[in-house]
Amino acid sequence: MIKFLNEIEKNDSFEILNSKCINWDFYKNSSILITGATGMIAFQIITALLLANEKYDLNITIYALARNKEKTIKKFADKITPNLHFIFQDITEKINCPAVDFIIHTANGTASKGFVENPVETIDTIVIGTKNILEFAKDKAVKSVIYLSSMEVYGNISTERVEPLKESDYGYMDLMKVRNSYPLGKRLAENMCCAYFSQYDVPVKIARLSQIIGSGVDYNDNRVFAQFARNIVENKDIILKTPGLTVRSYCYVTDCVIALLLMSEIGHNGEVYNIANPDTTCSIREMAEMLCKKYPSSNLKINVDDRLYPDTTKYYLDTTKYYLDTTKYYLDTGWTPSVSLEDMYSRLIENFKK
Repeated sequence: MIKFLNEIEKNDSFEILNSKCINWDFYKNSSILITGATGMIAFQIITALLLANEKYDLNITIYALARNKEKTIKKFADKITPNLHFIFQDITEKINCPAVDFIIHTANGTASKGFVENPVETIDTIVIGTKNILEFAKDKAVKSVIYLSSMEVYGNISTERVEPLKESDYGYMDLMKVRNSYPLGKRLAENMCCAYFSQYDVPVKIARLSQIIGSGVDYNDNRVFAQFARNIVENKDIILKTPGLTVRSYCYVTDCVIALLLMSEIGHNGEVYNIANPDTTCSIREMAEMLCKKYPSSNLKINVDDRLYPDTTKYYLDTTKYYLDTTKYYLDTGWTPSVSLEDMYSRLIENFKK
């Protein structure tokens, strides 16, 4: 029987297990490869599949691909079962895995600092890693491949834009900005998925993710939402390093995992889908204000440190608006997210406290 680190992780996993969107019988007696196994999304997918095996006797064989053996074994220490197999390799190498029915390709870094300081590795991981997965899927006649992309592929979108971003909307992206190694790599990987579907009939679907929040976020994660949660836990002021005008849509990890598992069965091959909770869309400053209001006992302030603003453009996105339209995915699958931004933070902060 698998174990959970705390009640938040357990409740999240059962929330996925009990979702009415997922037809668990679709995965019965199948095999699935999950890359980037130690990442938050992959870890939650694997945990949900293991729990579904226990509860519904599905006999799903799971191959968890990761680079760091020590980190992986430690992370899954309480979840080792006969159906879980580890593959330790770099995603930029040829995939060394038995034939599988499904693939969910999540392997990727998420730290802006890494995009700037290691842009070549960033591009290689995205582009070569995705090509290796698509080649493996082609050679093994995989039934479905889910590729995890990012809202950053939209480029620079004006904060004055009112309409949400549909999958066909794109903004300008500076090819000579080093940080764009990540979004440009993602754009190329998406086109590669399209090419493999067109030329080789590889059944790939692209999930274009908003910012994903979840109980599995590391306490020392340096993304803005994690910094804010840490400030609440430690009763520190929220200090904005920019005016906070950037607008994003968010999604909780349970809603995201449900969407991805549903996509394997119902999503249309060769299509790209926005995955987000449109009701969570807000600016960085609005998010900070919401938290200060929700946690008044923390006696927080919002201090825009203008001295830091010029130095952050190297690592952070230009001011932009990522308000994602999820109509296409709803019409194709019926999926709707359920976790609000306040609830996302309640779970994340509670998990940080533990």
